[in-house]
Amino acid sequence: MCRVHRFAVFPALTLLVHAPSLADADAPRAVLEPYVFEAADGTRVEAERSVLVVPENRTDPGSRRIELAFVRFRSTSEHPRSPIVYLAGGPGGSGIDAARGGRFPLFMALREVADVIALDQRGTGASTRIPYCRTDHSYPLDRPLTREGLIDLFRAKAAECVAYWKAAGVDLAGYTTWESAADLDDLRAALGAERISLWGISYGTHLALAAIKRYPDRIERAVLASVEGLDETVKLPARTDAYFERLQAAIDADPRAASLYPDLAPRFLR
Repeated sequence: MCRVHRFAVFPALTLLVHAPSLADADAPRAVLEPYVFEAADGTRVEAERSVLVVPENRTDPGSRRIELAFVRFRSTSEHPRSPIVYLAGGPGGSGIDAARGGRFPLFMALREVADVIALDQRGTGASTRIPYCRTDHSYPLDRPLTREGLIDLFRAKAAECVAYWKAAGVDLAGYTTWESAADLDDLRAALGAERISLWGISYGTHLALAAIKRYPDRIERAVLASVEGLDETVKLPARTDAYFERLQAAIDADPRAASLYPDLAPRFLR
């Protein structure tokens, strides 16, 4: 049984998971090559890049293989901890692109702790891409927008794209959070690590929690910001408002927190 310690730090929630190590004798392999990584501000650092080949759908023995691209920034520590894997949000965001942008200093700072991995999750960024689906369906501009009309439109678009992707040989059943969690464990094994740590934002936290649930003994720590739980993927405005109300009530119950954040919802409105 892993021990979970929670620390509520607004606006991020930090989740630390300590678990026993677990060796993996049959590790997937990834060949890393030297790479000069250039951030958006022009900063250049030595790194390594590679691709990890995984099944598109692990429940299908005949599944095609797809590639997962990643960049590794080597730790500057003499005694690095488990590799830290960055999980982008979306879903659909590129971890490698995130490393190039405003979070680049964080990637570099975390090298003081461990190797830092910028991963492009399946179907995103430099990994094997799903062909872009264009449809001719659009909402008539001479008709008022209605909920029913919009639902019908999205259903028609979805049906057309599903048919398009199937014709292109894409197995849509493989593009799930559960499969992406298995990708993380294959990445861990390919890196030769007993465990990995996860750094996730938005949807990346959803994926991190799935990996913790599926592989509790192989995750050392997780730092999660803008947490999306395993049953919290529906983002309705009313639910967001209700969340802020619950959060404000929790803050008000703590005198120190209440003095720091007495008016959370109005802050967000501003």
